[in-house]
This record gives sequence, C-alpha cells and structure tokens, in this order.
Amino acid sequence: MSQNRYRVFVSHAKDDSWIAAQIARCVRDLGADAFLDETSIPKGENFKQIIHREIALSNEVIALFTPWSAKRSWV
Repeated sequence: MSQNRYRVFVSHAKDDSWIAAQIARCVRDLGADAFLDETSIPKGENFKQIIHREIALSNEVIALFTPWSAKRSWV
C-alpha cells in the first residue's frame, strides 16, 4: 500500500469474507488502497499490532455489520 494514497480499512467477520473482498476490490478499482486482513497480513505476523496500526493509518473504515460480525469483538 502506498503511504500517500487514500486508505480504506475493511472490517468484517470471517463469514463475510467474500463480500468484504468485493468491497475491497471496488475500493481499489476507484483508486484507493484497501486493507483487508486476509490479504494484507502475512501469516505469522502480529495480527493485533497490524490491525491497530492500519486503522490509525486509514482515512476511512468500512465495517460490515452482519449477524456474524455482531458477535465478533474485533469488528
């Protein structure tokens, strides 16, 4: 992700991964960077630290609020 481009953090539950990926793709198609944990966090990295950092660096957060995400503390 570029440091100077508009950044959007996409927050979602695991069960909403498909729709979150579609939203992230649309964000990228519009010229912004999209942070999506499944594609943006390498395996074995510190999940919590990266999430907090990326939220702080983002210009906008899109949170998918669904029956699944309502039960998740991270969303």
